Amino acid sequence: MRFRGVDSSDDEFGAAPNDGNDDTKAVLAAIAHANEIDGPVIVRFSAGRYRISEVLHVERSEFVLQGAGSGPGGTTLHFPRPLNQVDK
Repeated sequence: MRFRGVDSSDDEFGAAPNDGNDDTKAVLAAIAHANEIDGPVIVRFSAGRYRISEVLHVERSEFVLQGAGSGPGGTTLHFPRPLNQVDK
């Protein structure tokens, strides 16, 4: 099975790690674009911390959110509020 990739930090989407800004809209746009691709798909995040303020809904199979690993040099999706309060 071969996955097609979408890079969340592409100019088209604009998610920028480590800048302290909310990356939610860019990440949601990358996910929406990935949902239009038939077959297996990966939304890639380069190393760094992405600030997310909304729930990210993944509503299909063969869909992967892929970072650059864990620990130093890895990727963090940071939710500043508890997830049970995000939609309120």
